[in-house]
Amino acid sequence: PAMCVEPAPTPPRRLEAEAIRDSMLAVSGALNPAAGGPGFYLMEVEEENVMHYHVKEKFTAAEFRRMVYQTRIRQTTDGVFGSFDCPDGSQVMPRRSRPNTALQALHLFHSPFVLHQAGLLADRLLAEAGTAPEQQVETAFSLFYSRPPDDFERRQSAALIQAEGLPAFCRALYNTSEFL
Repeated sequence: PAMCVEPAPTPPRRLEAEAIRDSMLAVSGALNPAAGGPGFYLMEVEEENVMHYHVKEKFTAAEFRRMVYQTRIRQTTDGVFGSFDCPDGSQVMPRRSRPNTALQALHLFHSPFVLHQAGLLADRLLAEAGTAPEQQVETAFSLFYSRPPDDFERRQSAALIQAEGLPAFCRALYNTSEFL
């Protein structure tokens, strides 16, 4: 008889920059799913004799569309997601590398975009789960991972919410390997 050999499990891989950003927007409830229409900039555009581009610090619903609609600017990288091997608009990249670096975690933990999304997610959790940390944890894990938290995750997450607040808990979940 022939032996059945199970294939080796595929190692986990980090999402590309575009999918990370779109997933953050989806979890916070801010993603605009409308298809088509004009693109959006993640840079402030200043027109003189030439165009000057500055990284945006504040974002509105106009920038909460899927990344496929982003207007890319040549020879610039996104202030947050450029560290995730998102090439500038002047490069052709048929295949990206996927290293994990400390700079990626720092950008995700401190960027104005992620701070804003964490605040929006905290508002969503308050609206959907109420003020009980245990229920907020259950709802957050369902949104992030499509699963309930285990006992350890439930205890640690509730303790983090009580000690540091709901936005800090949301920011921590955005930085987990399981989400990325």
